[in-house]
Amino acid sequence: MSELNLNIVVQESGRAVSSGHVIMAEVPYGYRLKKALKNMGLCYGAMLVFLFLPIPIFHLFIVGGLFLLGIFMFFNTYVDDIEIASGQIACSGCGQENQISKRADTWPFWLKCSSCQKDLRIEKQLN
Repeated sequence: MSELNLNIVVQESGRAVSSGHVIMAEVPYGYRLKKALKNMGLCYGAMLVFLFLPIPIFHLFIVGGLFLLGIFMFFNTYVDDIEIASGQIACSGCGQENQISKRADTWPFWLKCSSCQKDLRIEKQLN
């Protein structure tokens, strides 16, 4: 499992006001497959419930939509092979260090300061 240290910043009005770092980690194949199958199974389980309910017009859209959603959720979860493992960043308002917990690799993301409850917009630092 490889890890990558990445610098991040808190952005306010288009300028960096605070900095920190996150550790990016590779998600193991088995975990991704298990999570993807679980997500697809939830959609297909709901699809089976609606399959046997007598809802004339919505039946076609709900069952078909859940079938396609299951396929989409499977591939969307399966290809997500990297995640933010941990990190920390200083609040731009009070200066308090905030811990970043495990989360998906989506940028930018928001974090609420644990001390002053300010919303912090976290972005990758451009080098």
